Amino acid sequence: MAGTEYNLRCGADIVLNGLQGDLEGESTCIVCGSKVRLKMQGSKLSQIEPGTAILHVVEIPGGPGRLQVDCEATPLFDKDECLRSWLRGYNGKAGTVYKPDEYVDHVTQGGKARVALRPEKPS
Repeated sequence: MAGTEYNLRCGADIVLNGLQGDLEGESTCIVCGSKVRLKMQGSKLSQIEPGTAILHVVEIPGGPGRLQVDCEATPLFDKDECLRSWLRGYNGKAGTVYKPDEYVDHVTQGGKARVALRPEKPS
């Protein structure tokens, strides 16, 4: 990945940070070890490898317009089979399953983030 590297903790982190600027992220499926890559450009998901990638997301409301994600419970999997295998042994907070592009739709409205991702800088 060219440019600045960031330590992103989970698949949702890649999407949420990608809403703030172009970003490429890579994760390793915690079940099978396969690489999963997401690329965000212009606040949109422009690339998913493999196309079967899927997220389990545990969101924690952080007040009006704020969203926090429990990254320990929000892994990015390379395929549904790995997600289902992981869920069989998962005993944490209930989450929601999304394809990466569905999660982008979930956290945006009209192409703009519907959650405050970072404080706005004064003009």
